[in-house]
Amino acid sequence: MTMGARAFAPLALRAAAAAITCSANLRYVLVMTDREIRSQPDIEVGHLKIWVHNRQFPEVYDYWDGNWLNVTVRCRTVEAHGAILTSPEIHGFAQSCSACLQGSAQVVELRCTEPNLDLSFRKSDNLGHFTGEVRITPDHMAERHTYMFDIDQSFLPTIIRQCQDVLATYPIRGKP
Repeated sequence: MTMGARAFAPLALRAAAAAITCSANLRYVLVMTDREIRSQPDIEVGHLKIWVHNRQFPEVYDYWDGNWLNVTVRCRTVEAHGAILTSPEIHGFAQSCSACLQGSAQVVELRCTEPNLDLSFRKSDNLGHFTGEVRITPDHMAERHTYMFDIDQSFLPTIIRQCQDVLATYPIRGKP
C-alpha cells in the first residue's frame, strides 16, 4: 500500500492513539477505536465533546491523584487526549451550570488544572442566550485553538445530567 493509499484506508482500520507520559513517569496508551469515535460523548457543550475513558490511577483513592480521568476532548477538528480533567472539575462545572440555570450566576466555567482545555460561557441577554468560548490544545507548548459558540439555557439541564452521569461512574475520591 502506498503512502497516498494509506491515507484513504477505512476509518475502521485506523484508531486514534496517543502515548502519554505523565509526571510520575508512568506510561499508558489511550486508544479510541472507530466505534468509540462515533459513539455519543459523555459530555457535550456546543461543538465541544468529551469522552471519559477511565481513571488515570484506578487503584489510588486520595483526592490529589485518585480523581484524574483519562479523556478525549474534541472541538471541531482539534482533539486532545490524556489525563487532562478531574472529577472535581466536572463537579464544579455542573455546579456552575446549576447556579446559572437558577439565576444566581451569569458565567459558567470549566476550569481545568491542565492547560489542554478551558471552557466558559456567559449570559448574553435576558432571554437565556449564552456566548461561549472553548480553548483547546493537544500541545500547549506549541499551539492554541479558540472556538466561539452560542447556546441557550435549554441545554443546561442536559449538560448537568451528563456531568452527574460521569460523576456517578467516577465519583470524587478523598478530600482536598
